[in-house]
Amino acid sequence: MNSTRNTLHKVGAGTTLNSLVTDYRLSSAKAILDIESNASVRSVLLEGGDLPVGLIVQIPPNAEEILRRRMHKLNELKPVLLAHFDTLQELTVAELLPALANDSFPFQSDEVSSVLYNLREFSLKGIEQVSANSTVFVELGEAMSRTHVATYDDRALSTVSGRPDAGLNWAISEAGLNAWRSLWNRDVLDARWGSGSPEEIARSLLDYQMTVRSIVVQSADRRFRESFLLQQKLQAE
Repeated sequence: MNSTRNTLHKVGAGTTLNSLVTDYRLSSAKAILDIESNASVRSVLLEGGDLPVGLIVQIPPNAEEILRRRMHKLNELKPVLLAHFDTLQELTVAELLPALANDSFPFQSDEVSSVLYNLREFSLKGIEQVSANSTVFVELGEAMSRTHVATYDDRALSTVSGRPDAGLNWAISEAGLNAWRSLWNRDVLDARWGSGSPEEIARSLLDYQMTVRSIVVQSADRRFRESFLLQQKLQAE
């Protein structure tokens, strides 16, 4: 019953729409009636009483189970994100700020360039690693797209499953992921640093990191809340 795929059910004697809902632990009859793959048999399903023996009905995934799995995975993702940004902050304080203190704007020394390169590579590697562990969101999004409670984002995710970062892109939001990718963009940093004092530059840089961190983590939290609200909606049906 925990499958994320539709199930083909051949109706036997004494089967009703409500018995299918019960047998497959679905939230309501809407789960069966509202999916497009049952459009040709919807009128028969709505007649009430026993269904015709031999009728083929598509049974969608159990949306509530999918949402539980998705919230569990989002909860697992959050501490990984926090740990990554904690490490970035530590590296910034320990390596980048001293390098900047020994240079002058526009900070073109080999030491500054090397540290920025390492920080950018660390960020991109982090995105790559988290992406590899977020493919489950694609599977769950595809499953949600076949249920009656699918969101626009669930349906959109099911169309981009070939992209390696699709699951992470859904979990964090495109804006959050782009902010994370561009965190160590040299042009962006040069524009932020200006010609302030080392102390002002350090404060601006750390504030910038915290802003990106907030965008990334808050978008994951927003996905969790969205899933929780969908779960409440299902339970209320």
